[in-house]
Formats: sequence, C-alpha cells, structure tokens
Amino acid sequence: MKKYEFNLERVWKVKKIYEDIKKNEFHKAKSYLEKKEQELKTLQEKLELEIVYYTCPSKGQSAPILGLSRNYINTIIKKIDFKKDECDDARDLLKEKRQQLINAVKERKTYDKLNEKRYEEYKEMVKKENQKKLDDNAMIVFTLDNRGR
Repeated sequence: MKKYEFNLERVWKVKKIYEDIKKNEFHKAKSYLEKKEQELKTLQEKLELEIVYYTCPSKGQSAPILGLSRNYINTIIKKIDFKKDECDDARDLLKEKRQQLINAVKERKTYDKLNEKRYEEYKEMVKKENQKKLDDNAMIVFTLDNRGR
C-alpha cells in the first residue's frame, strides 16, 4: 500500500511562505503606525507646553521673544498637521496589509482543507482495500474448508 502524499504540498509551502511574508509586512506597518502616532503625541504635548508658556504672563518678556514663541508654536502646529497626514497614510497602509494577510491566510487554509479532505479519502480507500483483502482471505479459507468435506 502506497503511503499518503499530498500532491499539492509544494504549492501549500509557497502559500505558507507568502502568508509569513504578509504577516511580517503587516507587523512592520503596525509598528510604523505606532511610531508615527507616538511622534504625533509628542508634538501635541510639546505644543501644549509652549501654549502654556506663551500664555502665562511673565515679567520682562519682550515683543521679539513673544514673536519667536508664536512662530515656534505655528511651526509645531504645521508639524502636527504633517504627522496627522502621516498617521492617516500609515493607517491606510495597515488596512491594506491586513487585507493582504487575510487573503493569504484564506488561500493557505483552502489548501489545508483540501489536504484534509484528500487524506480522509485516502484513509477510506485504505479501509476499503483492507476490507476487500479480509473478504478475499475469508473466501479462500471458506473455499478450502468446503473442499475438504
């Protein structure tokens, strides 16, 4: 009796490698988004501190210093807007990578199910062949017993 062999195993292995690649890409995209969100949070905290400093009445602040502070605050606001755009782009990328990963997992699972189905068919075939051999042996024994009588 020939042992079971999944004839699409190479395809399955390629699908598994592809799934691993997509999983890695997804994790990289997730890390990238987390990094950009942390950078945005840091800028927002910096802006809050600058606004508090700018709005607190302080003795001896000259007009040029206040102007520099205002310009610095505007620069931080522009950086925040840019970081928000980067975060949006990173979210879109993560969404795309998630969908690619889901599709890769579905493809691999399709081959898993096909393998399981074919293995069950193989086991059923082996069971039938074994039963046929038992029946043939029983028939031979029965025939031999009846000849001697």
